[in-house]
Amino acid sequence: MSNYYHVRISNIKKNPFNDYNIFLKNVELKSEAVWDKDRYNKIKIDDYIGFIVGDVKNAMVHIYKVKSEVDRENHWEQDRPYTTGNGINSVKHRNGIVLTNVHNVPTKIEWAIIKKCIEFAPDNEVFMPRGMSIVKNKQKLPFKL
Repeated sequence: MSNYYHVRISNIKKNPFNDYNIFLKNVELKSEAVWDKDRYNKIKIDDYIGFIVGDVKNAMVHIYKVKSEVDRENHWEQDRPYTTGNGINSVKHRNGIVLTNVHNVPTKIEWAIIKKCIEFAPDNEVFMPRGMSIVKNKQKLPFKL
């Protein structure tokens, strides 16, 4: 059974933002690209990852499916957590994964729709996840995995 994870890609955090732009260029060329796993390396083949991008008020989620596992990219951050206050360990222990935009769920959907369906921070209109996180109530997603 597939799981769904999401992660916010903010243009404020330069390393993830730059890595995401490299990722997008590779997806554009080959319909797949390398990303890194969650901090516990739990993401598996056939899971899905939604990248939340854009302004908080009109953010979009770009959804990719995990195709395979690979080694981590050498140019990625190694020495510290990705987000301040969200983890104390470096990220060098994470493995890499190949993501594809060729799959059977929507490849793009409004964050507001997903946020409402999964009841994520219902009392805070602009709150977004910090770091890669699993959606535990995936049965409420507005699409079938």
